[in-house]
Amino acid sequence: MADKEYRAIYVTSILLFVIFLIYNLWRKSQWALDNTFTLVFLLVIYWFNEKLNLRKIDVLLLNLSLLVHNFGMFAFYSWNWHVIEDDNLIHFIAGFSGGYIIFYLVEQQLRKIDHQKTSLVIERHKILVAFLVIALVTTLGVGIELMEFAGSELFGPGEGLFFYGAGDVGKFGNPAEMYGDTMSDIIINIVAAIIGAITYAFCHLRKKPQ
Repeated sequence: MADKEYRAIYVTSILLFVIFLIYNLWRKSQWALDNTFTLVFLLVIYWFNEKLNLRKIDVLLLNLSLLVHNFGMFAFYSWNWHVIEDDNLIHFIAGFSGGYIIFYLVEQQLRKIDHQKTSLVIERHKILVAFLVIALVTTLGVGIELMEFAGSELFGPGEGLFFYGAGDVGKFGNPAEMYGDTMSDIIINIVAAIIGAITYAFCHLRKKPQ
């Protein structure tokens, strides 16, 4: 993507999360930790983007995932509509974005090997490529669950990714609910990753290799 477009999205998102951080520091909210984590993560992505070569859509999806999580500071994690909870939507958006972006990154790596034959390689090994993409997204999702578990063990109840509260389970310390919440998050991540990977393939890999 063009440098100006990338920088415009990047600067806008950084400013937004800085505002979130200042607001949460002012109200002494634990969400300040999530805002700080988000800012550091974006800085790392920006630093390595010369190698990642993310496009406009990738950066927008990435920021959307971070934004919907950070909106939890407004008590969105407590929202639910029948069986659908805000936590489900957040994991779906993150899983979809992960499937879409990681498929792009995998394709980019294949193009470095042989740009002309990339489509042919993916077509011949589409099941393996799809499995690799989904496995990578699932691994990231499991990593987040491990962070949540570490937070519940180290910090106890509270707000945000590093604490145990709304969006996790209704009863603190209930093993059955903790297990069910973790499994539902992982399942949603996998389903969303599959949809994201299929969407990327449909949008960018529909042309049959010659």
